[in-house]
Amino acid sequence: MASDKSGLQVAIHAIGDRANDLILDIYESVASKNGNRDRRFRIEHAQHLVPGAAERFVKQKIIASVQPDHLLDDADSAIKSLDLKGLKRDHISFSHFYPAMQ
Repeated sequence: MASDKSGLQVAIHAIGDRANDLILDIYESVASKNGNRDRRFRIEHAQHLVPGAAERFVKQKIIASVQPDHLLDDADSAIKSLDLKGLKRDHISFSHFYPAMQ
C-alpha cells in the first residue's frame, strides 16, 4: 500500500490460481484506496490462472510479465486452459532471469 502511495511501480511474483487471485484482489484494493493513476502493477509469472482472471488483468490494467521458458515446463497444462481469444486484448510482457552475457 505504502509503495504504491509513494509512486513506486509494484511487481509481485505469483504462480498458481489462488496466488494470482490474491494478488489481483490486493491490487484492486490498493488502487481503490490510493486513487486512480497510471500505476502499471505487474504480476511476474502469472501462471495457472482460473477462468476470468485474464479479464481482471485487462479491467485493472495489470501487466502479466510472463517468462517464455516456463512454457516448456507448463505446456501440457497451459494448452488445456489457454484462452486464445485473450491474446488479441491482453497486455503481456516476456522476460527471463538468466544473467546477461558479457
